[in-house]
Amino acid sequence: MSAIAQLLVRQGLRDGFRQQGHRLFGPCPVHGGDNPRAFVVDLRGDRWYCFTGCQRGGGPATLARALGLPSGGMPPYVPPPPSPPFVPYTRRLGLTPGGPWLRAKGIYPAVCRDREVGAWAGRGMLRDCIALRLHDTNGAPLGYAGRRLDPEEVRRRGKWVFPPRLPKSQLLYGLHRVRGTRIVLTECSWGVLRLAQLGIDAVALLGVGLSNVQATHLEAFDRVVVLLDGDDAGQAASRPIAARLQAPIATLPPGADPDDLDDESLRALLLPFLMP
Repeated sequence: MSAIAQLLVRQGLRDGFRQQGHRLFGPCPVHGGDNPRAFVVDLRGDRWYCFTGCQRGGGPATLARALGLPSGGMPPYVPPPPSPPFVPYTRRLGLTPGGPWLRAKGIYPAVCRDREVGAWAGRGMLRDCIALRLHDTNGAPLGYAGRRLDPEEVRRRGKWVFPPRLPKSQLLYGLHRVRGTRIVLTECSWGVLRLAQLGIDAVALLGVGLSNVQATHLEAFDRVVVLLDGDDAGQAASRPIAARLQAPIATLPPGADPDDLDDESLRALLLPFLMP
């Protein structure tokens, strides 16, 4: 168990958190927020960050100080054993493009076939998921991510399943398909697919964190427009990302995702930022 997880247990705070993969999500114990996804703990790296009230993070010692604990209240850190390396999955799956869920997102079968997105009828980690193929920055296949559709599975395990040990912080979904010099940065792949249908280049973080590797890729473009989700976590993350990239923010209605808007609304929102 990571030192931060031990600290949360000792302080009686762990029950308020939900684990998804190697991350914990919950309300911020530092400023007393109630957003269930505002405070994120990376169990592998033993780091935390509050995306709302605090707008800061750190390691176990930083959290202990933020909670007003004496230095002796911090459990000793035991580093996790090294993980085996990530191995790309290069086989192509037979996905069924389209379907009710993707239609509800406004994503057409043609772009699903082009981008290798669709329902998976087989077994394994992608069972009962909408799957999408992942690539590295050069276009080499890495495997598939899956969006769970069963509400109970989403509640218990989160919306997304990714290949084990995928170096997600080094990737930008859709980057190998970009041909222009001006792009839109989204959280999720669905925004990338919707914008592709409008002829707008876009990439996705597959989350709200921006790594140094991702920033380096984005800084190579003439202009980046930040279009993260309209919930609290997305809007809070937009500000530091936009500041780092010196990029404008396209603000969505509160609580909305890019795929919630119709085509005309998306064009009207983004084209003023993308015009020469």
